[in-house]
Amino acid sequence: MCKSITALWNKVSMMTKKPLELPKLPAPKVEIINLIDVLITLVAFFLLTTVFAEQQDHLRVNLPQVEAAATNHPAAAGILIEMDTSHNLYLNKQAVPLPREELRAFLQKTIRPDLTVTIQADKDCSYEEVIRLLDLVQQCGIHQAALEVRRN
Repeated sequence: MCKSITALWNKVSMMTKKPLELPKLPAPKVEIINLIDVLITLVAFFLLTTVFAEQQDHLRVNLPQVEAAATNHPAAAGILIEMDTSHNLYLNKQAVPLPREELRAFLQKTIRPDLTVTIQADKDCSYEEVIRLLDLVQQCGIHQAALEVRRN
């Protein structure tokens, strides 16, 4: 029995466990293509947002032209109402059209003796719509209205 234990011990000592060998991993790399994709997306985002921010600042109203016009600009001390070719009204360079009822309510709340309303109507607007707008301004108690034109 003693002989069998020593034989068993010899077999166990010969079977030493080797440490696990992990496969070699490739060296880490920076994938530049993914970084370029992200960079292009960011550049496109910022370009589009700056273009739309400039467009919202002022609506494109094609003003009629005259030979001689006053050089003072009354809109600085008053309210600016813009009318596009579809007869939509915009108040103080806002990008969202304003219904006539809301414009009437706004004008009635802001009546002051020194208040001047400047109207920028597109040259393709009908004369009737411009007169209606002037009438609405006058009904609200504002008697200083100006039509803005572009000088040649």
